[in-house]
Amino acid sequence: MSPRSFLCALPLILAASACDRSRCEISSDIEPGCGVLVAGEPLRIWDTRAEMTEVHGTPERSRDLGDEGEVVVYTSLGVQGVTTQTSDGGLLRAITLSGSYDGSTARDVRIGSYSNAPLNEFGDPIEGPFFGGWYYPTQGIGFELEDDKVVRIHIFDEDFSWQ
Repeated sequence: MSPRSFLCALPLILAASACDRSRCEISSDIEPGCGVLVAGEPLRIWDTRAEMTEVHGTPERSRDLGDEGEVVVYTSLGVQGVTTQTSDGGLLRAITLSGSYDGSTARDVRIGSYSNAPLNEFGDPIEGPFFGGWYYPTQGIGFELEDDKVVRIHIFDEDFSWQ
């Protein structure tokens, strides 16, 4: 586990509140295992549902997953988040970027990049459970591919399960 991932996972381990954001810097639009910039504002793994709403407004859509949490969607921004239920509300555990999201990773991997771009930045992948593309669980990022191009980017903490 990387130091950054450990620090962001520590609150879950200790059943405390959100992670120490000073240790989870978002230095490019897409920061694997940490978060993304959405319309210039950070959206971080471990943000609470209230923090998401305060910074990014009310989601355009949401779907309740019962005891599991909810899916929140900011369609116009190309961002979908998956939260998990906690005693103090939902915590963001995974972010999916698609369509209109125009940010990139530090080495310019973005929606629409060719399938070799993630390989050049992140190395050899592990095939994911449903991505149909490249999956890097220890780095907190995955890429869905269609027609040899990146169509979705998934950001998550290394303890998040896609199953």
